[in-house]
Amino acid sequence: MLKLIACLLMLIDHIGIVFFPEIIIFRVIGRLSFPIFAHQVAVSFDKTSNQKKYLKRLFVWGLISQIPFSLIFGDRLNVLFSFFIAAVILFAIKDKLTGLRAFLCISVGLIVAESLKVDYGFFGVSMVLIFYYFEHFKNHRALKYAVLSIFSILYGLANSFLIEIFGVLSAVFMDFAKLPEFKRNKFNKYFFYVFYPVHLLVLWTLHRL
Repeated sequence: MLKLIACLLMLIDHIGIVFFPEIIIFRVIGRLSFPIFAHQVAVSFDKTSNQKKYLKRLFVWGLISQIPFSLIFGDRLNVLFSFFIAAVILFAIKDKLTGLRAFLCISVGLIVAESLKVDYGFFGVSMVLIFYYFEHFKNHRALKYAVLSIFSILYGLANSFLIEIFGVLSAVFMDFAKLPEFKRNKFNKYFFYVFYPVHLLVLWTLHRL
């Protein structure tokens, strides 16, 4: 359900970007989607039975999504590559988020994210790592969302503060709202991977028409 909500929020955001760039409310609503996706990547990495296959899925679908993404957003890499870099870092350090090895892996990963111009860059990769830390090691809800707030503020200062700051509201969906659950199956396992490139391609096509 969280992924479906995040997809809907992302769709609203991208409709605004493509068709109504002057109407700010589309972008405000869309700010709630990325933290939810970042949270889901952290949880998925922690829960998946095969982390290597999870990395492969992120990378392959990142490649598939790149052309539709580039048609709308230009010369940067799509968000699946941001999630892929974050997951690679987690795979490299496994259950240890302390020590020199972890510091070097995280530092290299963040530098690569900025160098390759992945969507959300340094902040996006860092957010996945932070969510993983709190989900895997410490279940301090208040502190987790305090960190989310700080990151939203910092990212907003580097971009559009009055828009990005609304990302904090995603906490309502992640931990505070009671959402129905779906049984795990191939449909909801691959829905987002398919939805991401398809909706971008559809929006681009409609805009061209």
